Amino acid sequence: MDPVRLGLALRALRIRRGLRQVDVASSAGVSQSTVSNLERGSIHRTPLATIGRVAAVLGGDLDVRVRWRGAEMDRLLDEGHARLVNLITHRLRARDWDVIVEATFSI
Repeated sequence: MDPVRLGLALRALRIRRGLRQVDVASSAGVSQSTVSNLERGSIHRTPLATIGRVAAVLGGDLDVRVRWRGAEMDRLLDEGHARLVNLITHRLRARDWDVIVEATFSI
């Protein structure tokens, strides 16, 4: 998560909605200084739930992702499924089944 980009996005949404920082703070149940800090990209001590509430007040939602070595995170998360597919494929082929595992690619 890029804290500066997050802050710019929250500020842009607030301005688009015609709200003051104090309006957002009141609706989100936080202080005006918290909203100000978030808009300046100072998020390090702010719980994700709080950032999410502020975003929700502004009509947005918080999307936090963990990235790791490009597409490797998807492969890591899919590791259990891949083992299961390999196991079933092996068992079916052992019984003379023709098995073609589907692979999809996204460009």
